Amino acid sequence: IAYNAKNIEAIRLLGHAYISVDSIPQARTVLQTSLSLFPDDYLAIELMGEVFFRERSYDSAAKYFKQSTAMRINFSKGYLNYGVTLFNQKKYKEAITQFENTIRYADSPEANYYTFIVKCYHALKQYQQGIDVASKALGIDPNHAETYKMLAVIYDEMGNATQAQAMYMRYVEITG
Repeated sequence: IAYNAKNIEAIRLLGHAYISVDSIPQARTVLQTSLSLFPDDYLAIELMGEVFFRERSYDSAAKYFKQSTAMRINFSKGYLNYGVTLFNQKKYKEAITQFENTIRYADSPEANYYTFIVKCYHALKQYQQGIDVASKALGIDPNHAETYKMLAVIYDEMGNATQAQAMYMRYVEITG
């Protein structure tokens, strides 16, 4: 990828390439340059959030992801990354809101978006809500292994060993 200070996409793609090969210091440098030249580039802002996320600097990552979604209200990837960051910060209720925004703005919602919400409800010990959301995930993908695994955990913690075992067996069946 050629570095061209006048080409916003080239700079952003270079930053993304560095992130994808875990060259985080180089990604940071390129994206800082990008943002100094193009401060309103919500995609570069989101990528800077990914840099901080990879460094486990979740407060900074959250700031950038939140900024990217404020700049582009229908930016589902930004909401998804913001939600994952909040989940890692154990801010489960806030994470649910971001995952719901991810679903709202996604061109085609994926089962794993719902499963993130299931994980939040599990962490909050709001098991029935988790089960209800899991049914939405399985409505999209009836073979979504991670959803079955979460259901097994939830049913086990609810004391329903029969359902827990059934969900775990389905998980094993799917994953081989």
